[in-house]
Amino acid sequence: MTDGSEVQVDLGAGRQLRNWLAVTPLISEEIVRKKSISSLSVLRTAMLQERRTLILILPFGMSTKPARRLADAFGIQYNVLTWQCRGLRGDLDELTKMSVLDVQSHADDMRYLMHHYQVHEADIVGFCSGAGVGLVAASGAHAQFKRLVLVCGEYVLPRSACRPTNFQRDIDSLLTRAAQGRRLAADLYEKLKDRLIVAGSEYDDDWAMPFASAENVYRHSLSYMSYRTRNFRAIASEVPHLAMFVSTSEDRHVTPESSAIIASSMRHPAQHVVFKGDHYELLRCQPEIIARILQFLGDPDPNNVQ
Repeated sequence: MTDGSEVQVDLGAGRQLRNWLAVTPLISEEIVRKKSISSLSVLRTAMLQERRTLILILPFGMSTKPARRLADAFGIQYNVLTWQCRGLRGDLDELTKMSVLDVQSHADDMRYLMHHYQVHEADIVGFCSGAGVGLVAASGAHAQFKRLVLVCGEYVLPRSACRPTNFQRDIDSLLTRAAQGRRLAADLYEKLKDRLIVAGSEYDDDWAMPFASAENVYRHSLSYMSYRTRNFRAIASEVPHLAMFVSTSEDRHVTPESSAIIASSMRHPAQHVVFKGDHYELLRCQPEIIARILQFLGDPDPNNVQ
């Protein structure tokens, strides 16, 4: 274990994991309605009473489709539950009035789903902005969560603390301007729509959903503005859970350094491990990453997991 420092990892656990992946758990997609406001689009495995539950928190706006492979991988040992964060679906005026675009509301949605599916305690795997949502949720509900795994997290750290990637600079510039109003968001979308996504990944279409239209850009900008006001270093210091931070060496979206900073800010020492690959390795179910996460979540003493 390291106190927020980087560790290069090569577990060589691919053969065993590929055998696990050959067994596919039952996966369901459904709509869960929350009171009178926008419904939640959910993907889950069968929720077996004798199993622990793993909640997968996806980035803002991403559909649940890319999570199916993860549900297959983790569903061998866990109940898996994930959902599409609200903001791109439903009536925007109603969503704004109900403060649904605030990061706390995304954390509240997760707790609502736990109640709906009668999940009393869960582990969290948060990816990209989902890592920040996981920290917010864990800081406010200590007893409901057991362990946290935060993968390629976006923590919108100030430039004085951590140098941003080119992608982060571009997105911050775009979304802070787009949040000023629909008309400006539409103008920016028309000018920049062909340059909004880092090209070259099979997940570009999924990642592009928040940028697929002028309206989506505007909605996404409102979520982003709420997210960027959070001080994730301070939030991390309030989280008492055992945690592991995962980064990738060729990530063009976020940097391993930002995860190391948040890991070192946790109330208790947190592991930070760096794997080869880009931002999407978790979605690809890279065997070494999945194996390391399962080790961390399943070991009685995760301090022994190196």
